[in-house]
This record gives sequence, C-alpha cells and structure tokens, in this order.
Amino acid sequence: MKLLIVGLGSMGKRRARLTKGIDAAIQIVGVDTAESRRDEALRLGLADAAYATIGEAVAAEHPDAALVCTAPLAHAAVIGELLDHDLPVFTELNLVSDGYRENMAKAAAKKLPLFLSSTMLYRRETQYIKQQVAEFGKPVHYIYHIGQYLPDWHPWENYKNFFVGNARTGGVREIFGIDLPWLLDAFGDVESVTVQKDTISDLGLPLPRLRDAAAAPQGRRAGCSGRRRRQPQGRAQL
Repeated sequence: MKLLIVGLGSMGKRRARLTKGIDAAIQIVGVDTAESRRDEALRLGLADAAYATIGEAVAAEHPDAALVCTAPLAHAAVIGELLDHDLPVFTELNLVSDGYRENMAKAAAKKLPLFLSSTMLYRRETQYIKQQVAEFGKPVHYIYHIGQYLPDWHPWENYKNFFVGNARTGGVREIFGIDLPWLLDAFGDVESVTVQKDTISDLGLPLPRLRDAAAAPQGRRAGCSGRRRRQPQGRAQL
C-alpha cells in the first residue's frame, strides 16, 4: 500500500510515524511546498519519496489514498484536488466550512471515502465515559477543562505564524472541533449555549479570548448540563 501525505509539518510527520508503526511495509509519499520539510521527512525516514506538488507525486507514485495534513485554510483546495485524482481522503480537522458541501458532493459522486479526523470519538476513555453515562440513566453534570498556554504549545515557532494566530482558525475553534463530537456522542445534542467572551491577555491576537461557555445538552440516555472553561491566555481550555 502507498499513502500520500500532503503537508509535512508536525501533523504530517506524526501521521507518517504512526503509519510506519502500524505497518512498516506501507510506503509513504510526501508533498510539501517547502524543500526543507521534504528533505527532513526523507532524512528522518518518514517518507520514501517527496514532491513539491500533488500533481507530480500522483503522476510519479500512483498512491492508493491520501492524508491532508496542511494548514486548515488550505484543506478545501487540497481535498478537492485529491478527489479529482480519484483518491480516498483522510483529512485533519477542518476549522472552517470552506468547500464542505462541494467536496462532500464530489466524494459522493465518485464513491470515494472522505473521512474527517475524529480521534476523540474512538479513545477508550471517552468510550468509557459514554458507557458510564448510559448505564447511570439519570441526569448528570460535567465540567470539562482542557488547554495549554499558547507560547508553550509550539515553542519551536511563533504562535502568531500558524493557524492559532488567525482569526478564522484560532480561539477555541480547534478544541471545540476536537472535543464537541465525543461530548455530544456521550451526553446528547445541545439544546442551548451561553457564552461569555473578553480579551484580557497580552498575546496580541486578533480575536477575543473565550472565557466561559455553558452548554445544556439534551441527553439521549440522560439529561445533563455542561460547562467549558477557557483560561484567557490558554490555547484552548474547554
């Protein structure tokens, strides 16, 4: 099997390592516009070949499927191009809705899998919580808190220079996108949401720093209320 990984940054390298750990015989073909990233992936043994464009990689390597690991704002165009090459696609979390309908329609028309990363839905601890809520069978209350101080999260790069520093993809978009699916799966659909927001940090980002969000889900098996907190200077405290 041969996989194409588009984007050889931190997530692209992680997917390559995980793939090689599952089956070292799987061939990895990398795509990145940055020559330094292509060279690094080859040097670390994470890619068997690397190209600057999707077109070059597909023409030369004929991969069986593709993984989209680029910056979120590039996902729509990259997914569309991969589908045009008749490739099944796995994509990292999309933080904007650009191209959703078009790419879903294209994948359906071509009968190609188009799968969005949903890691938290499959973790054993979240499945355990879901099971316990179902077995309890009564209304429950949960407080969920998660996050990290932005300058410490990616210390090797300036937080203003990648997606968390962009008003369209920063704030709590990433964490809500990662965590809401399993929370809804475990506790039920949300009936109402109350949000308080403010800017009280000195991180210099062009977006409000969400401080507190309270959600009242409609539990399928048990009613519940939830509270998601965010430390003003945190990456995403939920």
